[in-house]
Amino acid sequence: MKRLAICAIAAVLVIPSGLIAFYKWDEAKNRGSEVGYWGDFNRTSNALAAVPGVLITGAWFNADITLEEFGFDIVLTNQQWARVTFWESSEIRDMSRRRALPALQQCIAEGLAGTNQPALALGEKPRMGCLVTPMKQEDRMRW
Repeated sequence: MKRLAICAIAAVLVIPSGLIAFYKWDEAKNRGSEVGYWGDFNRTSNALAAVPGVLITGAWFNADITLEEFGFDIVLTNQQWARVTFWESSEIRDMSRRRALPALQQCIAEGLAGTNQPALALGEKPRMGCLVTPMKQEDRMRW
């Protein structure tokens, strides 16, 4: 009975400590995994990089307890520059690369054509949770 109590107390102390240590280790550095703290970022980045004619030139993120918003600066083969933004509730963040590719292509096309602007004017987020805005010359100079 005494041995069982000691094991229970040890488990109550060791398991939470191990989970906290793993979370801190996982959060501290992006190791390229598509699971864990950086999983959505890496999965979305890999899918965006696989879109034909898209080159990622920069990235940003809002790190918190969870990785909330993040985005990428891209240049297309026609030398058009844009910023692609994803937020916490974006559907694309949870998609596999196969499913995300057509959604990203559509999102980029709609964003550059300005067809997602009416929803934004009403304060709504675009359908798939991807906001694409053309970049101005002065924004590109940072890279």
